[in-house]
Formats: sequence, structure tokens, C-alpha cells
Amino acid sequence: MTSSYRRTFTVAVPVARAWQAFTEPTELAAWFAPSVERFEAEPGGSLEFSVGGQRAEGRVEEVEPGERIRWTEGPGILPGSTEVTVVFEAIEHGTRIEITHS
Repeated sequence: MTSSYRRTFTVAVPVARAWQAFTEPTELAAWFAPSVERFEAEPGGSLEFSVGGQRAEGRVEEVEPGERIRWTEGPGILPGSTEVTVVFEAIEHGTRIEITHS
């Protein structure tokens, strides 16, 4: 059985700025995830981060600049493999970001 967790939030910046903040490692660490050590936002790129002393590594599977990025994480923080999809959507006063872990 596959379970999913979805979180949606908005930021008061244009999609291009939200995308930059989410896909450049130093920006990502400052905005969303201070424990990111590596994030290569291109198909076949890798990522590495830690949470609460637990480490995880992953591989970027899909990138549609300004719209969507998807990666898989191996066991580490969670017990099995996880697929993470992040979708960016322009809204009237900024950007809606939806993150799904499954």
C-alpha cells in the first residue's frame, strides 16, 4: 500500500522567484530546508540532506522549469523509497507550491 502526504502553501513572490528559491541549494537552504547539502535541479541530478541526524540521498527524475520537479529518495529519513513532486502555480498574489510525498 502506498501512502501520500501533501502540503500546499503560498509565497508572495512570482513563480520564477519561487522556482529559484526552491532549486538553488543556497536559496533552498535559506527558504525551506536548512539541512540541504546538495541539490542538482536537472534530470539525473542528485540531492543530499539530513533531518534530525538522519541522512537521505536522492535522484532528480523530472524537471519542468517553473512548473514541476520530481525526485526519488532512498531509505534514510523514511524507511523506504519516497517520490517527491513539487508543483508551482501562479496565483493572483504570488505562487502556490504543492509538495507531495508518496
